[in-house]
Amino acid sequence: MDASGIRAGHCEPAGLDLHHHARHQPPQSDENALREAEEHYHGLFTACRDAIMVTDREDRVTDVNEPAFIETFGYTREEIAGKTVRDLYVDGERCIRFHDFRKIRGLC
Repeated sequence: MDASGIRAGHCEPAGLDLHHHARHQPPQSDENALREAEEHYHGLFTACRDAIMVTDREDRVTDVNEPAFIETFGYTREEIAGKTVRDLYVDGERCIRFHDFRKIRGLC
């Protein structure tokens, strides 16, 4: 397990008890708490071996987790940034179905 609480090579919790951790920490400012939370979740995002792509409401790519995304799709963060999900689909029909699915789920 590394410092982020992730078992090496897997994107799953490794028994990290955040409630226990929070109860035994000295009070901290909201700014420090936010910074720690951001660092923690960035570690989870980066350590995950599954490719993750984050998009905005217009389906433009805003972030990907490296190295998993590169290993899976061959694009670096810089190469993919600003592209839309539609740019990444070979089959336009599948892109339309994906977008419709997201609409139904209220994700866009």
